[in-house]
Amino acid sequence: MDKSKIFSKVSAIIVAEFGIKEDKVFLNTNLEKLGLDSLDLILLITKIEEEFQIGLNDRKVQENYEIQHIVNLIEKELPK
Repeated sequence: MDKSKIFSKVSAIIVAEFGIKEDKVFLNTNLEKLGLDSLDLILLITKIEEEFQIGLNDRKVQENYEIQHIVNLIEKELPK
């Protein structure tokens, strides 16, 4: 799966779960600037893991709150 498809799915999760307008969600968007806190991040990770059927390292995700970072981590975990 390419990064644009991964981003599209992650963006849809953010919009659906946190009520954020789609036009505010970009690859370089920082989740904290969208108002998400550490508990929201845990929920987001859980939803991503369910959607993509993968496991993500919470600490790796928390190293950087940009959506691009999360997309990269997902891409690495997906089967080739």
